[in-house]
Amino acid sequence: MMDDCAIEKLSSSKYKLLDNTLEQIKTDLVFVIIVGDQNSITALKIKEVVDIFTHGISNKMNYLIDITKSGKVTHGARSIYKMLAEDEHTRRAGLFGLNPVARVLASFVINTYKKDNLKFFSTRDDALQWLLEE
Repeated sequence: MMDDCAIEKLSSSKYKLLDNTLEQIKTDLVFVIIVGDQNSITALKIKEVVDIFTHGISNKMNYLIDITKSGKVTHGARSIYKMLAEDEHTRRAGLFGLNPVARVLASFVINTYKKDNLKFFSTRDDALQWLLEE
């Protein structure tokens, strides 16, 4: 199963695993596209790529996350994603792409999270604007 979720390096700043992509588009900004169901194996592989981006950096990273095509996310994956949001190298994570019903459910999960560096937005532009604020 782990081989099914191999990390493919597309360039020095872009990685793919399954249908998910992560691309460092600025020194402090990573664009993440989440596609399909997410389990703990997928989440650990995403964390592995994030570790590549944050290795040796002194600044904090922002994450612009497109969940338009995201599927079911297991409890194990949510725990790993929460750990990433709380990581010392994470400044903010702006998610976009949820339909209104999914957004209400996701907001419930976010409310259990103690920090204010993770927010949902209706559009990519709104999320990006928030991430780039000082």
